[in-house]
Amino acid sequence: MSVPRATITNDDPAKKCARVSAGAFDPTLICDMFEAFEEHADLANVLNSKIVARAVKNIKEPIVIRWFRTDKERILKLSLDVLKTELRALLLDPDWESQILRDIHHTRQEDNQAFLVFYHRLCELNRLLEDSTSYLGDDELRAHMRASMADPTRALYGDDATRLNTLDDLTTWVKAVEVIDKKCRKDEKERNDAIAAIIAKQPRYQAPAKRARDDEEARNQKKPRTDENARPQGAPTYSDRPKALDDAQRALLDANFGCCKCRRLFAFHRGSDNVCDFPKSNVKPITEKMVAAAKAGLTSEQRVKLAAATKSKPAPVAFVADTVPAQTAPVAATVPALTRTTRFAAVTAVIEDYQDDEEWSSSDSENSDITSRGDTPTPAHRKRTSISNA
Repeated sequence: MSVPRATITNDDPAKKCARVSAGAFDPTLICDMFEAFEEHADLANVLNSKIVARAVKNIKEPIVIRWFRTDKERILKLSLDVLKTELRALLLDPDWESQILRDIHHTRQEDNQAFLVFYHRLCELNRLLEDSTSYLGDDELRAHMRASMADPTRALYGDDATRLNTLDDLTTWVKAVEVIDKKCRKDEKERNDAIAAIIAKQPRYQAPAKRARDDEEARNQKKPRTDENARPQGAPTYSDRPKALDDAQRALLDANFGCCKCRRLFAFHRGSDNVCDFPKSNVKPITEKMVAAAKAGLTSEQRVKLAAATKSKPAPVAFVADTVPAQTAPVAATVPALTRTTRFAAVTAVIEDYQDDEEWSSSDSENSDITSRGDTPTPAHRKRTSISNA
């Protein structure tokens, strides 16, 4: 469970010394506490020998009370500065100085922060280190502020660095840098205003209005059919589609110049011609009897078309296996056995004959082109040379 922070009561510093309640202590509280003690000593004209006794007696922290009782005579002889150092060692963490120094080194001037605000923040942190070995002097504080400036302020500082570096007094130096920082902020404001004015003159983008959503009742209503979304006239639905043709029916239609789309015999057109439509679902399947009846009922004009179509119809192609004669004897039995030398000579002769045929069958332009190349060996010559060398 965390201990609540101690509080300081300083109602009338000219008459009473500040009172400090029990609780948790931090560097800021100790600095404020001793500033109140020093204020009472100045206003009430209290001697240094008595102000330490009043200060210690008004601190109600049990740790301080026990510490004062055990070493009362020595403590009463201390000064306020020494008392502050010993109370820091008694009440604060051992690394309290390192924590404050870390906060100082991490403090930077933000882009939207005035330099004077940044300076006061550093002074407030440095005040907590008073009467300690880690306290930053004016030169150290100035070096840190120069390294931690915002980029625009640092750029203008570099333009006038020769004059600013000659200022020895820290307060004078801070006022000079403040003038530079104000100029940076003024220039930045003018630049932002100019950009805003340019943007204001440009036409604003307006998003198209969104279509209002239909309520659930309107969405559930069936959309009435109009001329735009109505089904095309004559287009079959799923219920009145005819059954698919089988292979036998397709063969009869193909043999009798029928159409597989409208399923009419002797129609003399195809479904890809787009001159017909699908029949109803009650269409009768194609049979041999229907073919005979349709052929008997042909008109004279249809018979003329049938005769012309039959004459122009290509003859069926015989299967390759039916035209190839049977092999009576194995090929290997008709070819005599060849030795290695005989096989090599036979292969060489075949290649040379093939190359000679290729050379003599070439065009005149190719022969003239070969002649123009002079003594350059042709691919055929290289092949013959490589085979003979082998």
